[in-house]
Amino acid sequence: MNPHKSALHALLALAFSLTSLFAQTPSWQWTEGPYHGIINCFVRGPNGYLYAGTPVGVFRTPIDHDAWTLVSGGLLDREITALAIDSSGVLYAGTQEGVFRSLDEGGLWGIVNSGLENRNVHALQAIPPGVLLAAT
Repeated sequence: MNPHKSALHALLALAFSLTSLFAQTPSWQWTEGPYHGIINCFVRGPNGYLYAGTPVGVFRTPIDHDAWTLVSGGLLDREITALAIDSSGVLYAGTQEGVFRSLDEGGLWGIVNSGLENRNVHALQAIPPGVLLAAT
């Protein structure tokens, strides 16, 4: 086989691969977001809302809008480091003081630290059935 043809075929295959890769790259769109865009974490709820954890609490907006509302009633620590939502729609917020839970889409929060020795929470993940993992 002609070495020049092989090199040309390899170059064309590489160019095609890179073109396909860049064609699938999503585009980014800037938005101000809540609290001047300072956001520690996001979670999408099954209720059509997007939640953002910020240094001053939890904000909520409908998925199709950019209309953020502070929903932090009852949070003792406003610096939100992690968010999670379980399969039944219960919202959890991780803070440096532990884990808080909201049963009403962020309207009211209660602390749920029973058995949590290190309360400085960095990440949360809800997995069925009824298990919440916390990285501390």
